[in-house]
Amino acid sequence: MILKLRRRYLRETNFRRQGISRQLLPASEQWLRQKGCTQIDSDMQLNNTISYHFHIRMGFKEAAQLIAFIKDLD
Repeated sequence: MILKLRRRYLRETNFRRQGISRQLLPASEQWLRQKGCTQIDSDMQLNNTISYHFHIRMGFKEAAQLIAFIKDLD
């Protein structure tokens, strides 16, 4: 089983950069292992260097770079 993380971040900027996510992720990983999950899939915007470095520090490996497409239907 693989968990896909989407749009996970602290909305309140005054709570950012305090290590909250760094503490929550290991606890989440432990719970997920107990539930049979074997992998976490996460994504981010290509220009989000803070998120990139967080993921690397937390043991994530870069798997791919994707491009999203949109088309307006006027």
